[in-house]
Amino acid sequence: MLANQHSLVTTDQINSLHAVAMKTRGQVRFPIGKRVRDCVDEKVGNAITADQISATNNDIAQPGLSFAGYALFYLVRGHCFVDGNKRIGWIVAVEVLRRKGLEINSTDDDAIDFVRRIASDEISDGASVVRWIAERIVAIESEQSSSDSV
Repeated sequence: MLANQHSLVTTDQINSLHAVAMKTRGQVRFPIGKRVRDCVDEKVGNAITADQISATNNDIAQPGLSFAGYALFYLVRGHCFVDGNKRIGWIVAVEVLRRKGLEINSTDDDAIDFVRRIASDEISDGASVVRWIAERIVAIESEQSSSDSV
């Protein structure tokens, strides 16, 4: 299982995030079987490969940014889950970036529109997703920094 070897996110973590997202929205979550696990593992594996190629080509300087963008793209387009694919793609990207001390500076409406455009094939390549995120990436201001400025 390639995805479980990646340090930024594992298949089990994605499945757990999906469960929380579905419960939070009051939606039924279908059992996670081998097909879903294999699908998620494949999509994360695709993101790992794209991230490695991107790093080799020096496309993106921020560690984790390329992986987050490609994970968003592949999870949204992969339809691994019966429901919640757009949601889990966004959540995984945000979580990966958070672990790297980064966040996407975007309104909720812009983020929703962006993810819908990925799902509808209006945005048809992962590199475009990475670029969109790169244009909006900011360092997370620590609580210490916030309290110092008050």
